[in-house]
Amino acid sequence: MSAVHNNLTLTQAQAEAALAAWLGVPAVCTAVRPMHGGMINAVFGLEFDREPFTAVIKISATDGGFASSDFTSGNFAAEARALDFLRSCTCFPSPQVYRLEAAPQTLPYAFLLMETIPGVCLAGLNLSQDERAALDRQLAGVLLELHSHTGGLYGAVAGEPSGRRWTEVFLPILAEVRARPEVERRLPASALSEVDRAIELAALELADAGPPTLIHGDIWDGNLIVRREGSEIGRASCRERVYACV
Repeated sequence: MSAVHNNLTLTQAQAEAALAAWLGVPAVCTAVRPMHGGMINAVFGLEFDREPFTAVIKISATDGGFASSDFTSGNFAAEARALDFLRSCTCFPSPQVYRLEAAPQTLPYAFLLMETIPGVCLAGLNLSQDERAALDRQLAGVLLELHSHTGGLYGAVAGEPSGRRWTEVFLPILAEVRARPEVERRLPASALSEVDRAIELAALELADAGPPTLIHGDIWDGNLIVRREGSEIGRASCRERVYACV
């Protein structure tokens, strides 16, 4: 469990510095708008005076590449690799990565600068039952294609495969995260008891988890962008953290 950095602010000058580092030329930023989502890191929409005129930036006050595992939240380097993989190897709608700085360099923050996906965050929409059903059907189709990609070893996308059994890769990660002091602080005793029991049972229940399958791992309404096309809700798109097994 990572530290929470979703209350950070980004000034116009900082946004322009990040854009210039990517574009190679100065850019005038005309808008810096906080966006929905961003449970762990702060997310802003940027508007500026050069093509492509808009971008999305995620910032963290700590090193965005610090994680001991590519499955630990806060790892911007792993996120960039996963997004690049999804764009090049699957049909999963994901933003293009413009620039990654996994540690504070240009800014006092680590940041990930990405393409703007047209639409709005699902968390900010009030949909009718029929609209939500239509969106869920589209999302199911996207996920079915994603899950059709399988591999011989479990591990992070664009990283070194780690093992032939689910338990070899994920149980050590679960145990590592569970042992962190902030987990004890953030979760009630009842939840911790359930987590401990789940980790205990996983070694047996998931000993034969089937072939390694490409997954997202963090599908929720704060991570989905949708757009209306006439009377339809457009295709769901991920713009935040991506986890996967290959």
